Amino acid sequence: AEPEAIRITPGKEVCYRMRDDVPPFLESTVTFRIAPNASGGTSLRVIHELPITGSGRMTKAAANHNRSPIKLAA
Repeated sequence: AEPEAIRITPGKEVCYRMRDDVPPFLESTVTFRIAPNASGGTSLRVIHELPITGSGRMTKAAANHNRSPIKLAA
């Protein structure tokens, strides 16, 4: 949505706004966060936050939701 970061915490994180290129053109934010890990290296976390509807539900499910797959009947 915007090439500039919407939030920067030097040495810790940077956050960007993204927009789908197909209707309904939903906007979301992606945060790249770095932190030291226990072995002396660096950990990178990518956090994708999706819009929340008035009912408190996400409008789309994340592709890597880390839950067991659910089969739906047609």
